[in-house]
Amino acid sequence: MSIHIENLSKKYKGYNAKKFYALRDVNLEIEDSTCLALIGQNGAGKTTLIKCLLGFLHYEQGKIWIDNRRIKDVILENQLGFMPEKIENLDQITGRSYIQSMIMLRGLKNVDEKLEQLIQRLSLEKYMDIPMAHCSKGNYKKILFLQAILHHPKLLILDEPTDGVDPISRRIMLEMINEQKSSGCYVIITTHLLSDIERVADQIVVLNSGCVIAETKREELKEDMEDWYIQCLEKCGEDCERM
Repeated sequence: MSIHIENLSKKYKGYNAKKFYALRDVNLEIEDSTCLALIGQNGAGKTTLIKCLLGFLHYEQGKIWIDNRRIKDVILENQLGFMPEKIENLDQITGRSYIQSMIMLRGLKNVDEKLEQLIQRLSLEKYMDIPMAHCSKGNYKKILFLQAILHHPKLLILDEPTDGVDPISRRIMLEMINEQKSSGCYVIITTHLLSDIERVADQIVVLNSGCVIAETKREELKEDMEDWYIQCLEKCGEDCERM
């Protein structure tokens, strides 16, 4: 699977009704069976890029192709797994009810054994049958993660997957992300945890104010990742001051 993003731009209305760029001329070529990490400060455009990629947002300019097809075709073929940072209106249903609704929506069959294996691996046995409003943030996140990987997607998009997750569960989730990647799945992840990127990412893209300001392969990064990331942001700030 290959993903091609060309000259992607998206505008929002600000508080004063003036439009501003949430994304500006984003160009990305994403390689097959790798993990792309999108990093950047709050408001950099990471979630907006994901929503455009998923077809949730209309964008003013640009093209997005996945294997020379639209994202709509990938979704219809059950090739997409998506873990949002949060889903509204889930508080009163149980984790098991939510997962079963996703199984029915996707038309999955014979997944009961795999579901129970994932529940055990993520230590969710005590939390699947209580309302999700009563789950901790970490267990809530693990339930969202479980639904995203249950059907062996070819494209897995994870928005802040380990935020609020305990260290042991976080390590297990990162292991599972690497397993998905090894099985041929392409992974896109947003996170503020640079240590997560060091464990799963192959390709790293830094966004700032809606623009791609740096891009590298993890294996080519010779310096400390945190130092490199901060230098990218500082250089971007200096360039903006000179403009």
